Amino acid sequence: MRVASCFDKSFARYGRVWNDVPADLVRGIVDVMEAHPVPEGMGYVPDAPELWALPGAHQLASALFGENPVQLGFISGHNLRMNSLEYHRASEFNLPSRDVIMFLGTRDQLGPDFTMRTEDAVAYLVPANTMVELFAGTLHYAPMGDNPEGALTMLAALPKGTGLSDPADQPGYGDGRILFKNDKWVVTCEGTDDATAGAYVGLIGKNLGPEDLER
Repeated sequence: MRVASCFDKSFARYGRVWNDVPADLVRGIVDVMEAHPVPEGMGYVPDAPELWALPGAHQLASALFGENPVQLGFISGHNLRMNSLEYHRASEFNLPSRDVIMFLGTRDQLGPDFTMRTEDAVAYLVPANTMVELFAGTLHYAPMGDNPEGALTMLAALPKGTGLSDPADQPGYGDGRILFKNDKWVVTCEGTDDATAGAYVGLIGKNLGPEDLER
């Protein structure tokens, strides 16, 4: 699988680069995230008060989601595998503090049984300090850190409450069978932590890693 740049025009199918966010705000976000120790596994802070305390944070939240309630959080840890893919009904905004590789796809790639071959995903390099929007319906998940250890820290800005609780009701119609958390529809590879936690095993093929990528 060849790794493309998020600045390549092909990325427009999946999202958009926000290259005009004020540099001092970007630096502040990165500094807040980098001040936290990077765990060995993957950790998630859904809504970080330190991010909201930054000058310009509330204006940024309004720009991202048009005055709707927002959570400004971040993920951090070490990851070198695709593992899973998810989508939301709204956009997600990411800003990594280190270079990362995102595996992406679109909802229409999921078959009637909500399966997809891992080799049908695409890979994009998102450089450090670059904010990207992933459109609603874009398949994505925690990226791979683009370094031998897979270390990463990345902003995750989402509508308030996304992914914070199990669904109260999981209907068997539509895409209800892959609803994993609120506004979080997930398909995963066999043998992952998500699979153990009850996510739908719908990714068929190898759980891709660095050895499967070409530059």
